[in-house]
Amino acid sequence: MTKFDSFLKKIKYPDPRNLKINNVEIDYEIKDIIYRINESDWCFTVWCCAGHFKESSLNSAPYIVFIVENSMKNTFFSYLHQTINRSKNKSILPLSSPIAMNISLGYYDKHYSMISVHWYLSNKDVLSKLHKNLEVFSYKVKYAKNNRSGFGYQHSF
Repeated sequence: MTKFDSFLKKIKYPDPRNLKINNVEIDYEIKDIIYRINESDWCFTVWCCAGHFKESSLNSAPYIVFIVENSMKNTFFSYLHQTINRSKNKSILPLSSPIAMNISLGYYDKHYSMISVHWYLSNKDVLSKLHKNLEVFSYKVKYAKNNRSGFGYQHSF
């Protein structure tokens, strides 16, 4: 049994690498993103929501619950930080962004950690920008496995 299989057994969760094979229902806006992340050998997803607006208000915040190999957490947080856009207007205080995130750390062992991320959006228009940023994030995660320093895929946001 691998360390990852052992972790999944501890949290009583099925292998996220099998989401595609098992045809698990995932919001279509982020389905390919989730599949791509789960193709990595160090970062996986166990729950997710693409985010949903009802008219002009946020009905459900986008979120992803990850399992991350502990040795790659710095890389993960570096990539994750890039999913939020910085405000172009630096004169407005307090400093804020159209996309913000809340990070919660969950169960962990010496090999893996569960990390829950919720993104909060200022308006409906930034949801598509977040999805584009998550797409870039997913490629970075996927290709970091070939470059354990984590910076094999370069893209500017």
